[in-house]
Amino acid sequence: MCSPKVHNSIIIYPHSSPVLCISLVLLSTPTIDYCRKDLCSRGTTHIACNAPLKFGPSCSGKKPKVIPMRNSMKRVLLHEHNRLRAQVASGDLRGYSSASRMPTLTWDGQLQFVAGCNARLCRFEHDKCRSTAQFRWAGQNLAMKSLFGRWRSVRVNQMLQEFVRGWFAEHKDANQAIIDRFPAKYKGLTSNMLSITFVSGDYIPKSS
Repeated sequence: MCSPKVHNSIIIYPHSSPVLCISLVLLSTPTIDYCRKDLCSRGTTHIACNAPLKFGPSCSGKKPKVIPMRNSMKRVLLHEHNRLRAQVASGDLRGYSSASRMPTLTWDGQLQFVAGCNARLCRFEHDKCRSTAQFRWAGQNLAMKSLFGRWRSVRVNQMLQEFVRGWFAEHKDANQAIIDRFPAKYKGLTSNMLSITFVSGDYIPKSS
């Protein structure tokens, strides 16, 4: 099972055009056995079940590096999520009704390793199961950006901000009618925006 000691992080592949990968899980999870069969649908394996403690086979040759998730990065992600959620809740987003309940998101550091299990695979793809005993429909957003030049000069906080705003910008491709019938397993073009604004959880455990 993926180690709960893994910290929030950003993975960078230091090549001529390195890639920054962000994996975001939007709901909290207790410490449990992630290999439990009842957590996933039949034939599906949980992302944290027997996950590699370092990097997966797909990382071979990419020389990935881990940048610790600093408090300033957490603040950026929380601020952007809550700011945009508040915009929707207040009814200030054109084409959308105000929300009757839009809780403020907080950070759950104990649960960050679930997202880290995805990021350390170096596949940049949504996993099929990240459920927990309490939250069976945990949301997940991903982002990736190619960089040229020296990656050490990258302003990570600014990039994180751009990622969140990019997800939220999908609201242009949705409308209130989609929100009203938003299903638990919606996978449309606006799923990132919907995960930011209409998840039922109050936590953002994040790793990448």
